[in-house]
Amino acid sequence: MVSEKINGREHRQQLPGLIYLSYDLKRDDVAGAFAELSIHFATYIDGESKDFERSMLATGLCHSIKAELGL
Repeated sequence: MVSEKINGREHRQQLPGLIYLSYDLKRDDVAGAFAELSIHFATYIDGESKDFERSMLATGLCHSIKAELGL
């Protein structure tokens, strides 16, 4: 859920997440840090995490956003 908040829960075209907000504020360093946190929180740990598919979607979205913004 934390990763989804960082990435954004709305349609991506709306640029809803904290990564985009930081990037729009010209804080590439903060956007990059949020991206790393997003990947950390979305990491699936067998036996500890509950939703593999949700974790994979959040991780994939974050990697896509990083590539889009050049982070």
